[in-house]
Amino acid sequence: MSAEIALEKPVETVWARWASLLETREPGTALALFRAAIGACVLISLGSVLVHGDLAALWFDVRDGGFAPRATPWLFHLLGGGTPQNVQMVLGATLAAGMLLVLGLGGRFPALVSLLGHMALVARNPDAGGSYDSLL
Repeated sequence: MSAEIALEKPVETVWARWASLLETREPGTALALFRAAIGACVLISLGSVLVHGDLAALWFDVRDGGFAPRATPWLFHLLGGGTPQNVQMVLGATLAAGMLLVLGLGGRFPALVSLLGHMALVARNPDAGGSYDSLL
């Protein structure tokens, strides 16, 4: 019987340590700063497109002033196509969501909106994802 107790004790101690590790609470400061940093990244990456006047070249179709045919991701299909108005609307909503992330307002909804909007815009022009070397 003492052998059973000796075998069970190390397992209980490891489990107790694991449970106490997962039970600890962290302050929300790290998460808040991370969300603000993500919002800043969204604002910088998409805002630079507006500041430099590259919106039409990057995300508009040829018939609307772009330089190449563009894909139509699922979000733009839901909105009625990749028209300039829809591209501007998605860009505006994504920038607004990024600002809400920076300010810490809106909970998880701005994170979702900025993710979906950024993904839809990048999918519209795969050449404009990451580095823009192929555009130069």
